[in-house]
Amino acid sequence: MQDIINFFYHHTFICLVWLIVLFILIYIQYWFYTIGITKEINCYEAVMLINNNSIIVDLRSNIEYNNGHIINSINIPSYNFKQVIFTNVNSNRSIIIISNKFFSRGLINKLNKIGFKKIYLLKSGISAWNECGLPLIKSNIL
Repeated sequence: MQDIINFFYHHTFICLVWLIVLFILIYIQYWFYTIGITKEINCYEAVMLINNNSIIVDLRSNIEYNNGHIINSINIPSYNFKQVIFTNVNSNRSIIIISNKFFSRGLINKLNKIGFKKIYLLKSGISAWNECGLPLIKSNIL
């Protein structure tokens, strides 16, 4: 025990930096798990939800979206989702978000505020969809 106290005494700066980094990592994990009522799903779970009339929201950029997207998905670039209104959509429908947790946080919060409770995040995004061998639609928009 005395060795630990001596170590902290002689290496105070390093110990404080280590504690700050530890706190930040814990906070980030807490932040990711409290971004809303979301569940990460794999591509096969997403297919089942899509077959049950889910809405697919793709938060990637227009260029990425045009290079390959899931059929009937709605492209809302992450920098533009604040202008989107989901008032005409039944809040009992499931929503699948294609992006990452960081960019989808604002949209998830907005959807929670207007009453959506079934919000899912496609784990590993469109790359997982592609790896599963599922089809992507390419747009020819320049």
